[in-house]
Amino acid sequence: VQETIREENLLENVRKQGEALDAALQERFGNHAHVGDIRGRGLFRGIELVADRASKAPLDPALQIHAAIKKNAMTRGLMCYPMGGTIDGRLGNHVLIAPPFIIDDAHVTEIVDKLGDAVDAALATSVARLGLAAAITTAIKARLIARRMSTAAPDTDLEARPGR
Repeated sequence: VQETIREENLLENVRKQGEALDAALQERFGNHAHVGDIRGRGLFRGIELVADRASKAPLDPALQIHAAIKKNAMTRGLMCYPMGGTIDGRLGNHVLIAPPFIIDDAHVTEIVDKLGDAVDAALATSVARLGLAAAITTAIKARLIARRMSTAAPDTDLEARPGR
């Protein structure tokens, strides 16, 4: 293996394509509302997914965004390594990519395009699901409040009660 790496100049390819991958990830995700950080070296790169880019507040763990990204990436033919609970075992989401040493410029573009589409699709689905859950919760709360109000004793004028 080491001879092949040396003979085929694969470490130089890792350096070159790693820089290209970093630049492509920065271009695609650098201003993304839900990406808190992009980091790594060579061809080992990761993106941190957050609820708010400015504060880097983590996404709600109930969204399971890392699992949704994996599912969406795999349907697009991309293998990635998503992880949840990367802050404290519960909060925090990251997605790692680690393509092989033999990738070329076309592969870098393909990887970033597929990852971008997978992240966007996962976020759209999860946010919609969270929005629906919030709407249902709000509707249930409103119904409970209305029920309480309709069963509460009506206000009466204390002065009008007999014996007062």
